Amino acid sequence: MKSAALLLLIVAAVTGYARAGELDAQGLEKAMVNAATALAGRSDADSLAAAALFTKVSDAARAEQLAARASAADPKRPDLLWLHAQLCYDLQACDRVAIDGKLHALDPDNGAVFIHRLQEQDGARSAEAMQWLAAAAASKRVDFYWNTLIARLTPAVISTRALPASQSVVAVIGAASAVVIPPLRGATVPCRDWVPNEEQRAQCKAIAGSLLQGDTVIAQVAGANLTEKLWPAGSREALAAQDTRRLLMYQISTNGKQAEQRLSDEAAVTRYLDKLARYRREQDVIVAEIVEAGGKPTPPAGWTPVPPRDGALTAPLPPATR
Repeated sequence: MKSAALLLLIVAAVTGYARAGELDAQGLEKAMVNAATALAGRSDADSLAAAALFTKVSDAARAEQLAARASAADPKRPDLLWLHAQLCYDLQACDRVAIDGKLHALDPDNGAVFIHRLQEQDGARSAEAMQWLAAAAASKRVDFYWNTLIARLTPAVISTRALPASQSVVAVIGAASAVVIPPLRGATVPCRDWVPNEEQRAQCKAIAGSLLQGDTVIAQVAGANLTEKLWPAGSREALAAQDTRRLLMYQISTNGKQAEQRLSDEAAVTRYLDKLARYRREQDVIVAEIVEAGGKPTPPAGWTPVPPRDGALTAPLPPATR
């Protein structure tokens, strides 16, 4: 995403949560620069990673360097390696293969690095594409470490006092939305846009299962969509995928309607970050937030989601729906 578009995403997210006396859109960019400067001067991994996220808005190369320092400061954390890999993506001088190798060694069950490789193939049916397809199929889940990154990086931003606590967490969410979660094209193109042979079809089904076990709603929805494409209409698997997508869409919708009441003060921010630290999956945090607000996490009988726009589920959901 271009820097200007990224800044607009963060502005939209943060101002949507702003209360009286908090920063307006005009002051946000300056506050983020101040926060990034303070964070970059530190040596701990979370501060450096948060600085990398905020620096991406203005200087992609500098952001990658900060992410590399963060990962070097705590090399056993797969979430920091994933962030570094994502910030490395568009830089010719950066060797993402080496970063992916380190991440796979730390978290061999995670297929996220192979989804990225499939994206690079852009739907090709080359031998290399089939190699990455098989590797992705062997994974057990597709994790982007969303909860961990938001839970760990937000306190570092808050500690700079450049932004209020509520705007700090949403600024991190806005910046991370454009970096941490890929568009997931590679998970669907090799399986949806051509007819695979039986071996490849089995691999595509395995990828759908890994996506359904992912730690973000966007991965789970992609898994449900892919399942529907690969199993016969009316089959047990296809019907279960429809139910999963309906449940997730209801939870996203309900959670989004409660967004204005969330993060109202520092205590609310602390409760939210505690949930992120407690759960691996974004869905579990959403459910906990709905229940805490007095709502029900399951849709009423007859509820149907609004059909998504074309491509709406190939990019991260807006921060306000999280």
